[in-house]
Amino acid sequence: MNSLLSLFWVPVLLLIIGMLARNRTETSPKTQTGNPRLVRITQRGTLGGICAGFAYKFGMPTWLARVIMVLLVLFSGIGLIAYLLLRMFMPVASHLPEDFDERTERI
Repeated sequence: MNSLLSLFWVPVLLLIIGMLARNRTETSPKTQTGNPRLVRITQRGTLGGICAGFAYKFGMPTWLARVIMVLLVLFSGIGLIAYLLLRMFMPVASHLPEDFDERTERI
């Protein structure tokens, strides 16, 4: 029972640290060569914009990126830790990319 409680507090502590050390650096969603950059797109994100950023980077629908994240959380548990770490360290997009809708709605 104690190990279960200690496992519960690890993501909670990571979330608290992430909230305190919010990555407020804003960056352009595209590189100088025009390729999409992996950034949090908070304008289209449900929680932190991480799944929207992955969908934009890899050209997949946002719902598919969210389903993959939920499956990672449910079946491996690594998804929650990865999400919290990405929430802390992934830079925020300075604006919504003009081609966001056409890159994320292909399927």
